[in-house]
Amino acid sequence: MSIQDFYINTTLKRPQSSTGKERDSETGFSYFGARYYDSDILIGWLSVDPMADKYPSLSPYNYCAWNPIRLVDPDGEELVLNDDWVKITGTHEYIWMEDVTNRENTPDGYEYVGANDDDILDDLNIPIEFDTKKTYSKGFNQELSWNCLRIGVSSVNYSEATIRAKPRIEYDKNLNKVFKGVEICAYMTQKSKSIDQKTNSMIYHGGLRVYGNTGLVETAGLKPPTSAIYETGTYPQNASLFIPAIYFRNGNFLMQAKIIAGCSENGGQNETINYSWPLLKNSTIYKK
Repeated sequence: MSIQDFYINTTLKRPQSSTGKERDSETGFSYFGARYYDSDILIGWLSVDPMADKYPSLSPYNYCAWNPIRLVDPDGEELVLNDDWVKITGTHEYIWMEDVTNRENTPDGYEYVGANDDDILDDLNIPIEFDTKKTYSKGFNQELSWNCLRIGVSSVNYSEATIRAKPRIEYDKNLNKVFKGVEICAYMTQKSKSIDQKTNSMIYHGGLRVYGNTGLVETAGLKPPTSAIYETGTYPQNASLFIPAIYFRNGNFLMQAKIIAGCSENGGQNETINYSWPLLKNSTIYKK
């Protein structure tokens, strides 16, 4: 028997591949629970990582962030590794450090932060959850009637809004996590009712503003989502802004987020929407 015949006979009869996973009898592929794997192609995986949206800097066809020696992915859901977030003592410079899992094994010169990305927000004294603000506002739209007299058409607008804070995390070339900064996202929905159908087109326009100890830090305009399905007569708008990590390294901190919006279309006069949320989880202290 030649070496080629031996290879073909043994590999085709073997129920398990070199991955340790049993081959599926119908497809001939190795089944890992979340995805099928084909060892005959370079990429291997036949579908994208079900958690690909959580790791945007990596290929959706990766496994264990291309580092199976250091990382483990037992069920296709989360990477398992013995690394946690620390920061250089006395600063807000965050580092994803290998072989650190608690305060006890954190090396000198560093302070333990936590295992989760949101632990950075906690260390920065930034809330993770925010309440939803709601408002009913009244106004009128001025028009020219057939005899050139101005008349007012009353309208009622209902709006609600909330915000969310999240850390922006990316991976470097060595597949280590890097804290890039904090994203503040705003979500506002408006409904308008009027005795005149034309007045329903009167949409509030405005933006998101974030303030810190230095004053106004960043602004972003509210815009309708590029792709969304929503109820007729409902007008959603979103905004997102980014505060880079260096802002916090310089000893600065965030204090407040605001959504300010109004409408004056067709000469109309409507109340201004002004929502605000504190960005200090504990307003009595600030961690430096």
